[in-house]
Amino acid sequence: MYSIELNKLMADSGGHVLMSKRFFWPMFKKAWDKAFTEENIQHAWEKARIWPTNGDAVIAAVTKPLNPSPKKALNGLKPPTSAKSIR
Repeated sequence: MYSIELNKLMADSGGHVLMSKRFFWPMFKKAWDKAFTEENIQHAWEKARIWPTNGDAVIAAVTKPLNPSPKKALNGLKPPTSAKSIR
């Protein structure tokens, strides 16, 4: 959006204007107003998979299970549970 405003300034002036602080804020404000909309914000949150939230999935991802499931045996063998059992 800002680049559109900058291109418009250059086209309107025929390329005979230098970019300065005086031109920055009005162009930035126009670009901000066009881009900073509720629809754009919600779309960005959806793309980042942050919104809409699934509270259960968030809690499951950040907490440890209260009762860890027992380790499954591989081919009838149980994994070692201590250094002594490894020897």
